[in-house]
Amino acid sequence: MITIPLYGALKHKYPNRNQISVRIDGDVETITAWDVPDVPEPPPESEWASIKEEYDLHLKATKYQRDRATSYPSIQEQLDMQYWDAVNGTNKWQEAVAKVKTDNPKPE
Repeated sequence: MITIPLYGALKHKYPNRNQISVRIDGDVETITAWDVPDVPEPPPESEWASIKEEYDLHLKATKYQRDRATSYPSIQEQLDMQYWDAVNGTNKWQEAVAKVKTDNPKPE
């Protein structure tokens, strides 16, 4: 079972839902389970393709966020850097954050 957030036109079509849950049968993108209480039938295959396409575009546009999240030092490490920067007059925390942002740029 995968959960797909709804964006754009699909969010307008299903206004009471933030996401849908579907089951994919292997590599075939066929809906085998549809978890939308207010809509008893899954969308036709043509609409499913647009749901998948919107989701894939969203994943591509936000990849940098996931990459940054795993690259940043832990909160504890960042707080320690900030403390020692204040004590020593350095800027290691700013440099560490800037490196993560440079290594994982936000797409334009």
